[in-house]
Amino acid sequence: MEPSSSSTTPTTKTPSAVTKAVSVATKMPPGNCFNGIVTVDVGPEGTSFMVHRDLLVFYSDYFRGAFNSSFKEAVECKLKLPDERVDVFSIFNKFIYTRQLFDEDVNFTWQLLIEVWLFGDKHIVPALQNEVMDTLIAKNAKLKMIPAAQLQTIYDNTLHGSPLRRIFVDWVTYKSEMQRFLKSEKTDLDWPHEALVDLAIGLGSKKAEELGGYVMPADKLARCYYHVHNEGESCP
Repeated sequence: MEPSSSSTTPTTKTPSAVTKAVSVATKMPPGNCFNGIVTVDVGPEGTSFMVHRDLLVFYSDYFRGAFNSSFKEAVECKLKLPDERVDVFSIFNKFIYTRQLFDEDVNFTWQLLIEVWLFGDKHIVPALQNEVMDTLIAKNAKLKMIPAAQLQTIYDNTLHGSPLRRIFVDWVTYKSEMQRFLKSEKTDLDWPHEALVDLAIGLGSKKAEELGGYVMPADKLARCYYHVHNEGESCP
């Protein structure tokens, strides 16, 4: 069961929303985050995770709303997430304890990374989103490829202006040979309409010498260009 319907807990965060959750992975949680324990049952079979309540609250406004209230979930110290993937929640759970994304036992495919970012977006975990974004950027730089197969998933699960949409459009705009890319991806058939609109706007706003130049906006601007931060916040 999700938090009670009368709860004000948001389920989707717009790119401009203000959050209380920490957005910088290097920021240490205070010692009092390791006191009370709650149970989170994940997936259709209800795989149980025992997690420190205040650690969830520190990293996630969603869990802050669920457990810092007078509703059933807070009283019983138990929350059900039947629609979430166990492997994705496990990555999130390890992240909030280690402040690191990688696990030697996990194969971080494009699809899995995007699913973890989307989990962070839905449950308002900006530090996790930013760590995943840095990993996506590093993966793109290493493999020299764009995960076009995940485009539908991205646009189905994000809002206009989402950093995940922006990074994809910028990859295509700045780091691909346009004619070859569009032909190989059968764009007119496979791309969501919103993605085509975003790409057209992106291409139209760039100077001719910038297209296909392999220099991303984040290469010239701040590291946090594709991050989720409150105004005035940034990574060290």
